[in-house]
Amino acid sequence: MVCRVANWLKREGLSVYSNLGQEKNQLVIIDGQLHHPDVFSYDGTKIQKVYEIETEATIKEQRAEEQWKFYSFGNARFYLVVPDEYVAAAKEIIDRLRIKVADIFPFSQFYKDS
Repeated sequence: MVCRVANWLKREGLSVYSNLGQEKNQLVIIDGQLHHPDVFSYDGTKIQKVYEIETEATIKEQRAEEQWKFYSFGNARFYLVVPDEYVAAAKEIIDRLRIKVADIFPFSQFYKDS
């Protein structure tokens, strides 16, 4: 799914970087801390968009506290990509923890026009 999201963003003409699985190839520095988002776009001076791809096993409040909340505080727009059947669960966590997310995309979004 990381590759699908990255390719989708590249079609928009963005410079896109990704970290597959547990890889930590591309990093970003936010508030002096190193982070490795799943996918992000960069315009040469700043990060524009950050995408975190979650699975049914990772849509949890602990993950939201550790990663989602952090990415939502930056200047970049933060997006979640989740299995179709977990969109509602992700929204519940976001609402409960008051996390700012630009949008939640179901996996099926990235299978269109592929």
